[in-house]
Amino acid sequence: MSHRILFVVVLLVGLAAFSIALAQDQAPGAGQGPDQGRRGGGSERMMTSIKEQIGATDDEWKALAPKVEKVLTVQRDMRAGFGGRGGPGGMPDAQQSKVAQAQADLRTALSDKNVSGDEVAKKVTALRDARKKAREELEAAQKELRQGANARQEAVLVLNGLIE
Repeated sequence: MSHRILFVVVLLVGLAAFSIALAQDQAPGAGQGPDQGRRGGGSERMMTSIKEQIGATDDEWKALAPKVEKVLTVQRDMRAGFGGRGGPGGMPDAQQSKVAQAQADLRTALSDKNVSGDEVAKKVTALRDARKKAREELEAAQKELRQGANARQEAVLVLNGLIE
């Protein structure tokens, strides 16, 4: 019984570390130039944390890391506009995800009382389409990650919300 308690405690500590690393990665990076791309200082810590949590060897991690990063990127893009990147203090418009850009376009249309109902409907359709495409992209990235992981790694990835 005490092994189960220890396992739960270790799992909770790992999840907390993962959550902290994820939160740090989402904060706009001070001093980051536009050419640094999406991977700031926080994501390196997060990737290291994930590697440790799933217990991947260096060779396993070489295969899994790009898949993990793809899932994280798509998840981040899907959250844009819900406190993720994009919008004020987030990524510039040129770097926003399609979802974030469609949300911004819809907000702009809604803020202008002169925009027609048809135009608003088009913006809603564009946002739905962007979200649908992002979900499909996430499902594909998660499937690829799941296929590269062993059973224990998959379990940790599920617990951390990286795969369903």
